[in-house]
Amino acid sequence: MTSHCATAPTPSRSASFLLVRHAEVTDEDPDDPGLSAAGLARAAALARHLQHTALAGIEVTEFQRTQQTAAPTAVQQKRRPVRYFSRGDAMETTQRWQQHYRHGQVLVIGDGETLNALAAALCRCAVSPRDTSEYDHVMIVTPAASGPGQVVDKRLPPS
Repeated sequence: MTSHCATAPTPSRSASFLLVRHAEVTDEDPDDPGLSAAGLARAAALARHLQHTALAGIEVTEFQRTQQTAAPTAVQQKRRPVRYFSRGDAMETTQRWQQHYRHGQVLVIGDGETLNALAAALCRCAVSPRDTSEYDHVMIVTPAASGPGQVVDKRLPPS
């Protein structure tokens, strides 16, 4: 499903952002759970899905669930993930990303409830709320040089 903002101009040739929810977690640590076996399999599947995509960067939160989701892709891409504060201001976070990443695709692993805010800040448009319990989607956000950008929601292949 593609969400175009009203009167959206053609997106610029700047970086695009692949926003993915962290994979399934265990219930061992309620404050900072790691990935379950299903989550580890999903993280490996994400790396396989992105194996032919040269990433400009990988952004993860301070939580181990996002770091573990990104780990197989980071190893494969030979990239060290950069941490962003998940409870920080979405507009400030995305402005920093856009200043740092000028070209290519950036993988952003986050928590379900924050991804919509990050997508809206990146595209400068309203983003349709998505079910935060889904683990198999990627929002591809392409900011525009001026005005609203574009958000495409795609289902990832099964793990």
